[in-house]
Amino acid sequence: MNKKYIFLFLLLAIPGLVFVFLKKFGKNEFNVPVYFETGLKSDSICNVSFNGAYHVHDSILQKIDFQKTTVLHVVVVYPFVKDNLSEVMRIKSKYLEDSVEVRVISGVPDYPKADIPITFLDFKDFGNITWCYLRVAEPWSVVVLDKKNQIRGYYDGSRRDEMDRLDLELSILLKKY
Repeated sequence: MNKKYIFLFLLLAIPGLVFVFLKKFGKNEFNVPVYFETGLKSDSICNVSFNGAYHVHDSILQKIDFQKTTVLHVVVVYPFVKDNLSEVMRIKSKYLEDSVEVRVISGVPDYPKADIPITFLDFKDFGNITWCYLRVAEPWSVVVLDKKNQIRGYYDGSRRDEMDRLDLELSILLKKY
C-alpha cells in the first residue's frame, strides 16, 4: 500500500517540478527568420544577385516611398490582395503607434479606397520591384522588411489566419528591435 502512495506522489510531483523548472529557467520566445540570408541568385527574369545576406536596396524603398525612421515596413502588393484590404487595415490600426509603416504598392490604377498610403508604379517597375527585389508572387501579397531592409516574412493578405500570423510576427519583431 505504501508503494502506491509513493508512486502516486511521484506521478504528481514530477510534472509539477518540470513545470516550475521551465517557468523559472525557461525562455518562451520565437524567432522570425530572415529570408535569403545566404544570398540571392539571379534568375531568367531579373538580373539581381547577392552573395551575402540579401537587403532590399534603399532606392527600391524610395520608389515605394517609405520613411527611414520606421522600424518595420509592411509592403502590401495590390492586385495580389484578393479582398478589400480589411485585414491589412486591422493590422495597421493595431500598430499605428509602434513605428510600423504599412504601404500598398499597385501596378494598376484601379486600387481600392483605403486609409493606407498607396504608391502607384508603372507596370514595368511594379513587376520588377515585386518579383526581382521583394520576391513576391501569388499567393503571397504582404512582405515584412526589418530596419536592415531584410525580408522577414511573406503572407497572404486575403486570409485571416495569415494576417494573424503577421500580427504575431510583428509583435515578436518589435520586441527584438
